[in-house]
Amino acid sequence: MDENSQLEGNPNVGTPDGFDAFSLIKRAWEICYRSPQKYLGMAAVVGLPNLLLAFLGLLRKSAEVLSPERALAGFISLALLVAAFILGIYMLGALPVLAASEVDERPMGWTEAFGWVHDRRVFWGVFLVSLLSWLAIIGGLILLIIPGFIFGTWLMLSVPAKVLGDKGITDALSTSKKLIQPRFLRGGLALALLLILPYILLQGGTQVVCSIIYGFLKISPGRTIAQAVVAYFLHVFWSPVAGLSLSFLFIDLSGGIEGLRKDLFL
Repeated sequence: MDENSQLEGNPNVGTPDGFDAFSLIKRAWEICYRSPQKYLGMAAVVGLPNLLLAFLGLLRKSAEVLSPERALAGFISLALLVAAFILGIYMLGALPVLAASEVDERPMGWTEAFGWVHDRRVFWGVFLVSLLSWLAIIGGLILLIIPGFIFGTWLMLSVPAKVLGDKGITDALSTSKKLIQPRFLRGGLALALLLILPYILLQGGTQVVCSIIYGFLKISPGRTIAQAVVAYFLHVFWSPVAGLSLSFLFIDLSGGIEGLRKDLFL
């Protein structure tokens, strides 16, 4: 890719101490919806086990205790949980690879990106980095809420750092913080809030509507289905945008493709 193209796609040009969160998201959005079969299709497949789990839960509740139907539903639920876990981690690892392929203008399908994650043996690294990040965020939210947002912003580049930077587990976490901390107020917090805002609005709005219709404590099929469908909708139409946005930011802050792992496209 020529120098002019790289500068044009880099939201950090001219802002050494920050970045334009809106430009990052716009960039990711345009790429996702220019190739919906790749990005939205990937998210649709990956999110399907969780959607099926929600509907299967309704069948399990209606089945008799210790009946063969309930046992079968339990077995299928376990299989879906395993599938959701495996596919979810692969998607987390694949999105940074797909972002790098877009920057370097190397066409790559999402199944190829999954293969890349498998071949480089970064599956468990992505899982551990994600787990530690979420534990830090949850711990911060439990403490005083605000620390949770701070930790989440600091650590939001941990997965791209692990995948594209070929970092160790703790190095990926510290690299994310090192890159974000100088830009925390001039882009980092804005990007974090923008990426989680759709979840807050849609999932929170669904909770409010369901509470008005069904009551605050009552569990009903309508509430379960509505929440599952909204969660699936967000996963398909927004999670690829969020993943690409963070991956592009890591690539930009790392100095472009040249600053990434050497075996990226071998």
